[in-house]
Amino acid sequence: MNINAIIPDPPRNSFVYPPNPSLQNTDPYVFGKHFIYSNCKQKSKMLNLDPGSIIFFGSCVNQSFVLDTVFVVEDSKKYTPGMKEDFFQDLINAGWFSATFYNVTIRALQDDPSVKPNQILVLYKGVTYNNRFKFDGMYSFFPCSKENACFERPQLNINGINHNLSRGKKFLNLNPQVAWNDTVNLLVNQHGIQLGVFTEEPPLSIP
Repeated sequence: MNINAIIPDPPRNSFVYPPNPSLQNTDPYVFGKHFIYSNCKQKSKMLNLDPGSIIFFGSCVNQSFVLDTVFVVEDSKKYTPGMKEDFFQDLINAGWFSATFYNVTIRALQDDPSVKPNQILVLYKGVTYNNRFKFDGMYSFFPCSKENACFERPQLNINGINHNLSRGKKFLNLNPQVAWNDTVNLLVNQHGIQLGVFTEEPPLSIP
């Protein structure tokens, strides 16, 4: 059964991995060949999302849910932060994620005292634009503007959204394709916003 989840504030669980202050993680990770959702708010149902499920990441701003990322699940793999380095190296070799993601996300989780080494988490791979036909045309994206780097984030108005929800998550019983189509129509036709599907991954260290 597909699940549509709303995850507000913070939309991206950010922290800096010492000793290099240039390494900062975001969740979901939208850089490189596909989006990755790896740890934020992952409990109960969030650990068992089916392919084709949709996650709306956003923030509560002035009592409105504004959208940051639409994540469509393609595949998943369970892990714990305390797994041996060989396990993560195999995932790098298999193309699940890059060495950059490993350094800014996995190593940060390993050093975070609030995260238990045996805590079960899930790596979710987002559907790319090129693979959209496998999922009824749906793909992961983030709102963006071709003309201006700074633009007002769009308020998401689809059935079941609670605009006063500022913490945690909410599950919606919606048809994924209908919810995705409604969101795209809202962004493109009503707000004139572009759909970003790729961001070049930053280097492992910044000069």
